[in-house]
Amino acid sequence: QALRVRDLILHSRVASGLADGARGAAELEAMAQVQRDLIGAPPAPGLLEWLVADAAAADPTIGPPFERLLQELRQQSGLIDGQSRLIILDAALRVSCADGSIEAAEERQLRQIAAALGIHPGVLELEIHAFRQAQPIQAR
Repeated sequence: QALRVRDLILHSRVASGLADGARGAAELEAMAQVQRDLIGAPPAPGLLEWLVADAAAADPTIGPPFERLLQELRQQSGLIDGQSRLIILDAALRVSCADGSIEAAEERQLRQIAAALGIHPGVLELEIHAFRQAQPIQAR
């Protein structure tokens, strides 16, 4: 189960990092920091860059990467505990917040991730609200 959760965290971070179309250093660093915080070790060198490039160049005949992620989250949500599901959502949220704001596309994806994991929408709403309240007024 730990490896399953780790992989879901990794793929959720990548999807969140791509949601606003940005593929820069800030997103990659946020993804790496989430891994350091949650797993206690940095990602393997080049892993995040490879995953981002792979997701961006995915074969459209097998469906968009984000849709495949949602399908996998739905399938796995009943096999992992509630705390693990919250950690997966938190990882995606942290990457979405990395640039100091949550764009509309990122928020839509976060809502879809929460739904796929069976997490009540109010939980995500509280987290997004707390993040936005912590931002300087001009960033809101």
